[in-house]
Amino acid sequence: MEGQVSLGRGIAAVGIVLGLIAIWVDFGPASYWSFDGSLGGLLLILELLALLALAGAYTDGSRNYDIAYGAIGGVGFGLYLFYPALAAFEDWGQLDAGAWLGLCSALTFIGASIATWPSDRPAWRPSALGTVVALAGLALVVAGIFPNIGEGGGSYWDAGSNGHSFAIVLIALVVLEALSILAAWSMASGMDSAVLLGAVTFGAVLAIPARAAFDQFGQLGAGAWLAGIGGIVLIVGVLIMRQMADEGAPAPSAPPQPTPPAA
Repeated sequence: MEGQVSLGRGIAAVGIVLGLIAIWVDFGPASYWSFDGSLGGLLLILELLALLALAGAYTDGSRNYDIAYGAIGGVGFGLYLFYPALAAFEDWGQLDAGAWLGLCSALTFIGASIATWPSDRPAWRPSALGTVVALAGLALVVAGIFPNIGEGGGSYWDAGSNGHSFAIVLIALVVLEALSILAAWSMASGMDSAVLLGAVTFGAVLAIPARAAFDQFGQLGAGAWLAGIGGIVLIVGVLIMRQMADEGAPAPSAPPQPTPPAA
């Protein structure tokens, strides 16, 4: 088990490093840092926070740190996923190394999944409140796919030049996250997958609002607001599920005391 935890953390470290490098390498039109300062700054903050959480996992050994760097890295990967998904598949030749390095940041939450997998077992049914909140967040994300996302018109459904590629990716994430939430609720699996997949989904719908920060929020359309708020509600819901499941789990029983020998 310790070897698997170390392997997962090592994979995550590679993902964080690649995610940091991707910020300054051209992904197509320019680097993320020079293409949009608010998006590049957000990516930098996320990767540094993931790095700090990974350091905490090494020094403290707590699996909560593993979930933390996995979730933070998952949000970063969702942001990096946006432009390659828009370009799929015919325009992938226009992407440069920064786009592919950004996608490699998926190693961060993959590594966290490997590190926490041996101990991700349901000990208590997650909160019904958190489950309802998380599913409501997913419903808002789906509702945000079809309205306009900006003043210029267009929605997530028809964004990009190759049909519905990003919308299909987003719907796939929503379906996988819904299955993870329901699996956790039924106690068929633990909460970690729902947290990590929820973070990726949130990151994917955060890209447009992040580019609009902060003086262009008024130009966002209903689709961007619905999906963005849905992502926030989703994260709040899965965190409530996980927290209440941990609090409700019974404490480990003390070992039985030895019976004194008969006189």
